[in-house]
Amino acid sequence: MELRKLKLYSKDISAQLDFYKNVLGFEAKFFDKNKISFSAGTTQLIFEEDRKSNFIYHFAFLIPNQKLEQAIYFLEKKGIELLKREGEKIIYFGTKENHTGRAIYFFDKDGNIAEFIERVSLNLEAEEDFNLHQIIKINEIGMPVDKPIEVSHQLINQYKIQLIDLHHLNHIFCWVGDYHGVFIVVKNGRDWLPTKLAAQSNDFWVEFESSEEVYEMEFRDGNILGK
Repeated sequence: MELRKLKLYSKDISAQLDFYKNVLGFEAKFFDKNKISFSAGTTQLIFEEDRKSNFIYHFAFLIPNQKLEQAIYFLEKKGIELLKREGEKIIYFGTKENHTGRAIYFFDKDGNIAEFIERVSLNLEAEEDFNLHQIIKINEIGMPVDKPIEVSHQLINQYKIQLIDLHHLNHIFCWVGDYHGVFIVVKNGRDWLPTKLAAQSNDFWVEFESSEEVYEMEFRDGNILGK
């Protein structure tokens, strides 16, 4: 699965523009007083202002393997504090010796939990030191819901999403997609890793490719809207 475009809602669009453009260094492809967009590799990341929103999103940027330590230096040099779990900056999915990926996390100016992640099985490499041009795409978007398994099956059936493993579905956490792109469907109230912030339903719009077809989907008030 490939996430092509992702639109999130922002309570402070000017602060988000400053953070992503001037602090992180993304090139703004479009911006006005209500909307901004950036190229995150092959994914277009869009923020649209909604001052009434209190949405907290979780999303992940995919980067090449063996670049996470350099990404830590890149972020901390810009004054961005990493979020830790049990004092550790890097979180492994599996053990350090046998894992499917590893990641680091930080807040943006809306309080969203952003992530840089490596997926070892994709064998993505880069020779030069880490920079934003090495971001490959947005790899994850979180979807907090009341009934994760029910919503996950709706995604799978409606959008022909191929799972890596059906064991990734349970009543608290469902991993709907593959290593190229995934919806992280979680139970409302579950903490977002590595914080103690409880996941709550948040609206977004996404264009994505699944089983060689392109879909548009709006997620609003905990419900999936789209063809």
